[in-house]
Amino acid sequence: MLQLINRKEITRMMNRKFLLVLLFLFTGICGFAQNKWQDALGVVHTALPKTQLLSAADSYFEVEESAQPGDEVIGRVNLANNSFEKADFEITGGTGASLFRIEKFVNSRGKHFGILTVNQLPLSSDKYTLQVKATFNNGATDTQEYTITKVETSLAEKYFEFVYDRISRARRLYYPEKDAKLEEFLSKFNADGSFSDLTYGLSKAGWEGANVGALRINNLAMAYLDEKSSFYKDEALKEKVYTAIIFNANEFAKYRTEWYETHLWRNTDYIAGIGLNYFRILQQEMKSQDAEVAQRAVEVYDAIIDNCDNLFAERMDERPAIGNANRNHRMRSLAVRAAISYDYNRALTDWDLWYDKEDVRIPGFYPTGALDDLMELVETGFVISDTYNNKNGFFPDGTICHHPAVGIQFTADAYGWEWLTEWSIPLADQFKNTPFQAQDKTYNTIAERILDAYRPLTFYGYLDMSVGGLEPDRAKWGSRLLSAVKRLIEAKSDETVIARENELLDYKTNLEKEGYDDPLAMSKAFWNIDYFVQRRPDYFASAKMISKRSRGLERGIEKRSYYYLGDGALFVRVNPDDYNNIQNYYNWHAIPGTSAEQRTDDLPPSAVSAYPGAPGTNVFAGVVSNGSVGFGAFRYERNHQSEAALYSTVNANKGYFFFENEIVALGNNVRRVRPGDGADILTTLNQLEWKGDIVFGRAGEDHAETVSFSDENSVEHFAVEQRPLWVYHDRVGYVIVPGEGQKVNVELAAETRAPRWTNATAPKKMFQLAINHGPKVTDDSYQYIVLPATSVEKVKAFAQSIETGNIKVLKNEPELMAVYNKELQIVEAAFYEPGTLLFENSEGENVCLAVDRPALVMMKDNGKNLEISVTDPCHSTTALTINLDVNIKFKGEAFDETSSLTSVAVTHSSEEVYAGKPVVQLFETEGRFLADVQPGNIQKKK
Repeated sequence: MLQLINRKEITRMMNRKFLLVLLFLFTGICGFAQNKWQDALGVVHTALPKTQLLSAADSYFEVEESAQPGDEVIGRVNLANNSFEKADFEITGGTGASLFRIEKFVNSRGKHFGILTVNQLPLSSDKYTLQVKATFNNGATDTQEYTITKVETSLAEKYFEFVYDRISRARRLYYPEKDAKLEEFLSKFNADGSFSDLTYGLSKAGWEGANVGALRINNLAMAYLDEKSSFYKDEALKEKVYTAIIFNANEFAKYRTEWYETHLWRNTDYIAGIGLNYFRILQQEMKSQDAEVAQRAVEVYDAIIDNCDNLFAERMDERPAIGNANRNHRMRSLAVRAAISYDYNRALTDWDLWYDKEDVRIPGFYPTGALDDLMELVETGFVISDTYNNKNGFFPDGTICHHPAVGIQFTADAYGWEWLTEWSIPLADQFKNTPFQAQDKTYNTIAERILDAYRPLTFYGYLDMSVGGLEPDRAKWGSRLLSAVKRLIEAKSDETVIARENELLDYKTNLEKEGYDDPLAMSKAFWNIDYFVQRRPDYFASAKMISKRSRGLERGIEKRSYYYLGDGALFVRVNPDDYNNIQNYYNWHAIPGTSAEQRTDDLPPSAVSAYPGAPGTNVFAGVVSNGSVGFGAFRYERNHQSEAALYSTVNANKGYFFFENEIVALGNNVRRVRPGDGADILTTLNQLEWKGDIVFGRAGEDHAETVSFSDENSVEHFAVEQRPLWVYHDRVGYVIVPGEGQKVNVELAAETRAPRWTNATAPKKMFQLAINHGPKVTDDSYQYIVLPATSVEKVKAFAQSIETGNIKVLKNEPELMAVYNKELQIVEAAFYEPGTLLFENSEGENVCLAVDRPALVMMKDNGKNLEISVTDPCHSTTALTINLDVNIKFKGEAFDETSSLTSVAVTHSSEEVYAGKPVVQLFETEGRFLADVQPGNIQKKK
């Protein structure tokens, strides 16, 4: 059990007037590291004045109601622009001039502060003013009038307790270790605080050595606080920890102008954890009457403060990690620095480069005070992305993307969610109705992303696999969403305005129901990441594609299993927990919707930031939606030049067409492009846990066969020709439709699998349905329909009436894929090339639709108007207009009497991240489709 010294007792002791004795002590020792520290800082920029006090507007001071003479005011007088100039301080006036006094304090880094303390009582007013004058070594002076506010408990104390409760035992900050391991570390401990088996110095190996060393220091430090450890309260151990902390800070400072990785928290978190857990101890030691004890404590405290400052190297234009989700990881150390600084007016960084010029990643960020800086880092952390070119951030389609160097990715439950909520909501709540309260923009950004992205992605408390992966248990997601929505509303300050608060409240009401019952009916095109989602109260479906712009998830088992997760994944759920807790039983070469060789060798890294095979090499990929239904299509290509990136062996054109009760998957030009293992290539319809009997049959036959759930294993092979094959499993139907003259080989596996990549041994029954293209496929095609939330009878009836039923596949060719829904009177067409589509609609009318560029077009006939939705799948930023021809008159649009066509120009944005956004337009019609349009009188599109 760890022991925390009573904060009330220490705070009372710390604030007593004998603290002033230390001021003179610290002044004497300040020079020990000043030159060394300023050398580590590098060039001190002179862009901003260094002989000024921090302005009154940027300063904040509190005194507690219970304060006695000698107690310190919370908040110190700081110099502006993080100056290291030498200064003396005096009070020259103000309503509190006789009630407070000021003394100079110089820390072990040579930084000058003015400490205010209570001089006499009573403190009968709520606020006091103090005119403070600073006199600098060069004779310059500056005066500010500060205000001290009387409070019951200081905000600094509340904030420290908040941070302590939140992360003092958190992973990355708290690493206890067994005593035997500690003995091993101590056997390698050098007198200077290093470890004999680690490499140090300015190099990659040295950086790794410093990080491993920091972890060991944390291990040792926590043992001192652990009552169960033989090292509990071992003063000799604590002295070694102190020595190691100072050594590590000096090593860490070497990297302020070098750069080896974005994960600086691998060092800073370990030391920040010590700072948080040792803060009360150091407070007590720094006020000691023993000068050596006090000096040692100051040096250790300053070393920890320095180590928590991870805002460096970014200004060296190395890598923009401070402008992405990595900033959220750095917030742990920065939050600790703000807490243990115990000073509202001390900047969150001592790194002087931040005062040189405005940084595009944090516009206008000039550090002034710990809490204000912390909130600014949170609020500017919602970086708006305006390019796919190595720019992390918040994309306009609602996604939050990271690791953009080789295609953006949206890991919704990790980088995205943590970036959005991990610190923003708790800090907004902590500082509500204070001088550091969050801006309205922060609340509204969070609300918009929750409502417009996370709500559509969640089906009764479970996140979609394409952006969340197949984790052991996704059931936690509903509670996380509910907690975030509730906390966001509770975190409002009195004057905060959340524009969509009523929507949040409605959503909260649904999430509070049993099973997180949020019966949303919608579709959404996430065009930045080539991703489409459709939700209905009784099912959820999504399609995730890749392109040069986007990729799949980076994680998974051994960071490999998600390799194919973005390659046209089509997930359909009727149960919220479908795909849950099956990751160790999964065939990761058979992701639903994908076409992949069934190789047996190890998968390559799955979209880690440095892996060149993460995105596609295709430009063509897009999604379109009118808010109710829609579709997506892409050229599936992973034809990278690097041999290491050529694991995928398949290319194809693939499309996913979503209607109310049917999802149509089309593919053509399926072909092997590399030798690979020479194994079969499968297009997988689904793979998930086997639940209940499986029923299958052929169209035109009354007879159906059943695979009983009581069976151990069953593998069925079908040769599908002329008549469709239908399969039913767990309220989902699958209808495989052969093309004219085509033979389709289908494999159905209902089998018991043993787990892999785990110590668990319990088997699990799995269902897998796939089309087998064979090992040497050169130009194959497929078409199948998924029927969610259905019954055996409905699936059978659908297959029987495939020729005359609701769904009509119009085209499945390399140049054009198109599907028509008679009931909805919607046609969805993916034009891979300029071209023309001719078909007969449900009214028996001939319809002509032509485009002059590759385009995704959805046209809905509402009787008196046509709704046309268009996406540019090439996301062009130069060719902005797609011209459509339709054989019907539109009111106010140009009609060509010769061709009987109306030409419509659909123009999209020239901004890179908006170029693929669907454009939805409504056209009032004059009459109906014109019957005299024939292929011969249609001008060929270019």
